[in-house]
Formats: sequence, structure tokens, C-alpha cells
Amino acid sequence: MPDDRPAEYSHEQLLEKLTEALETWPLYRELTYGGPAVNTLKLPGHIHLHCRSCGTTQKFTSKADQAVNHRVGFSRQNYVCRCHHSQIRFCFHWNLGPDKLAHFIKFGQYPPLDDQINPALEKTLDEEDVKLYRNAIRLRNFNMGIGAVAYMRRVVENRMNDILDVVHEVATQVQPDDKESLARFEEVKNDIRFAPKVEYAAAIMPKHLLPAGSPNPIGVLHSLTSDGLHFRSEEECVDTFDSCKLSFEYLFANFRPSVQEAKAFHRSLAELTKKQAARKTAKDSAKKPMTDKTESKATT
Repeated sequence: MPDDRPAEYSHEQLLEKLTEALETWPLYRELTYGGPAVNTLKLPGHIHLHCRSCGTTQKFTSKADQAVNHRVGFSRQNYVCRCHHSQIRFCFHWNLGPDKLAHFIKFGQYPPLDDQINPALEKTLDEEDVKLYRNAIRLRNFNMGIGAVAYMRRVVENRMNDILDVVHEVATQVQPDDKESLARFEEVKNDIRFAPKVEYAAAIMPKHLLPAGSPNPIGVLHSLTSDGLHFRSEEECVDTFDSCKLSFEYLFANFRPSVQEAKAFHRSLAELTKKQAARKTAKDSAKKPMTDKTESKATT
């Protein structure tokens, strides 16, 4: 069985964990710890966050006196960007329980956790899926991971037929001899089950569209989010969502453009081949009369 006992941190390890909580954790996620740092009630002196004024990730420094511990109960702390034009405020609660453990919860943050969608991704999703994915991010930000992975999985399922369309179109150009597999396209596309679509996409996916040895990313995303939805806790689902987020956004923001580039390459190559063949034919035609004329003189 897994060890569910709270971690025992040194003071330095606790500061690292609190830094992670402030920088990336959703609201209401509880950090419980014991060990040498159990009586430490102090936040890190600086963290790194995206600055809306600078437009990049910057160092934010605490305005509080770091020599003084926070009291048990509700507290707040401000951090100011090195540019001095923006700051972020955290509200949190610290509790030392009778179990000799410390409990830290971040319950407020302003400006709030970002729920904006990558612009490149937003261009490739339709209006309904943009709303679904934004809901997923908002739920994740409030530590409701089960709902977050459910919404992410819904977007994956909604976009599966689009992925099949582009993969089939490229496969038709690149590997036209695989007629048996390509002929099943409409049948698979109309199947209400998700698993056959993933298997079919993997079967016809041209090798150059994925790195060697890589699994079908659609199948991996669907499998992980489904596992979270049915078997994992809220916090485990937040971790699942965070681990899937980069792959999800990269796939749907870049897969169609990369496929379009591949299609354009093959079209261009086909046109160049035709031009090459046409020029060769023209050269052969130009040489033939000269040969005939030479043979005629020789006969005379």
C-alpha cells in the first residue's frame, strides 16, 4: 500500500514546497507536513511568476519581514515584481493541529490564477470547445481536478474526428497503396466508440508526423484523463491535468498546422516531379527530329 503519511521537511525543503504552492498550486489545496520544520510558519522571501507589466516571468520579492513568522490562523502577504509595477497578494491559513502536524492552505490570490487559453490553441478549437477547456482550467484552479480532467477529455473526444480527417488525408497522399486500411475511414469515423478511432489513427498515421517510438498522443491523453475521472482523487486529478496540459495544448495548437505543412510539402513535391517529367519529355522530343535528320543524311 502507498505511504500516505505527511512528508517530514527540513526548513529548506519546506521553503521549496511553499514556493511551489505559491507559484503553481490551485487554491484550497492543503500542504500537510511534519518533521523539523513543523513549527515553521514563514513564506519564502521570493518567488517567480509571470508579470503582466513585464510580459515575462520575473522574480517577485516579499514585502514582509522574513525574520518574523506568521501567526497561526489567517494571514496575507504581498510580493512585488522587480519592475515595481505589479504585485501579487496571497491570503492563506496556517494551522498546527493536535496531530503535531502543520497544515497550510492558500485560499486567495490576486491577480487571480490565469484561466486564459493559449491564443494558438484558441484558433484551432471551435467556440464550444474553447468554453469547455476554459471551464477545465477554472476548475483546476480551484482544486477541482476531477471536473477539470472530465472537461479536457470531452475536448479530446470532440476533436477526434478532426484528427482522423487530417491524418487520413495525409495518409492518402503518402501511403496510397494501403487501400484496405484507408477504405475503413468512414466506418471508423462514424463509430461512436473512442478506442477504435485511436487504434485506426495509430495504424494509418504516417511515421513522419510523430517522433520514432512515440505513442499516439490522443490515446495517451484520453487514457490518463479517463483514469483520473474514474479512479483518482481531486488532487491527483489536478496533477494529471497539469501533466497533460502541455501535451494537450501542443497537440491541438500545432498538429493541424504541422499536418498542413506536410500536405503542402507533398503537393509541392508532386508538382516538382510533374515539371521534371514534362521537361524530360520536352528534351526527348527536341532530340528526336535531330536524330531523324542525321539518319536521313546518312542514307542519302
